[in-house]
Amino acid sequence: MQGAGVMATALALTAAGTVVTVRMMRRNASRRDEIVMGVLGPSIGALHMLIVAFALVAGWQSVTDADTSADNEAKRAIELYWSARAVPNPVGAAVQGDVRTYAQVTIHKEWPMMRRGDLGDDSGLILDQARLRLLRFHPKDFSVEQRRLDAMDRLRDLSGFHDERSSLAGSRLPAMLLLGVIGTSLLMIIFPLVMGLEGSLHSLAWAITTSMLFTVTVLVVFQFERPYGGAVGIRPGAMLGAQEQFARIDTYPPTRLAPAKK
Repeated sequence: MQGAGVMATALALTAAGTVVTVRMMRRNASRRDEIVMGVLGPSIGALHMLIVAFALVAGWQSVTDADTSADNEAKRAIELYWSARAVPNPVGAAVQGDVRTYAQVTIHKEWPMMRRGDLGDDSGLILDQARLRLLRFHPKDFSVEQRRLDAMDRLRDLSGFHDERSSLAGSRLPAMLLLGVIGTSLLMIIFPLVMGLEGSLHSLAWAITTSMLFTVTVLVVFQFERPYGGAVGIRPGAMLGAQEQFARIDTYPPTRLAPAKK
């Protein structure tokens, strides 16, 4: 709410400042003033396009990174599920249960929070629990120990992508960049009006169309504000696919391994 208040204040000041400044310039209008205004309009337009382009590129890159990270995290979860299957029970089954819970929490609890820029600690604690299970397991058989170490490697990879998701969830487009998009859009809307736009129907339609265009521009940029929020934000489709893979893995015949011996 505080950020929204700051943004609203900035918009109001920008609009008021623009109106006052341009009207003061037009109060004693001269040919030279008209030339200055003719240069000022295109300059504002160029600045607006530059800021919008920068915001869209930055936002798209953030969304792309989040999409790649989500795919990699889901793949590592599947790999850990496979590796845990090769670890003797009850340790292997317990770790598989942790992975299923991890996916469930990620999809249904954390993803809605990530749309708001938060993540929470639940999934990280689940990974810590799985790590403790494997660390406390000390098999005497060399081949079983290799399977345990393989599961530890997969778990470490998954933890890395979990941390990456946590970092991306807290990221957003810089506030100054968003204010720049809004401010220059406002200037582009207000400028023709304060310059004395004619009152004809054609001029009015042009002004309304221009206002709608720049309003849509602002709305589009805000869809990229957070990598997991907005219309283009990343959804948990990859992790949902991982859950389907877990179910398929469970249908395969179990490996014939002896029960875990600590």
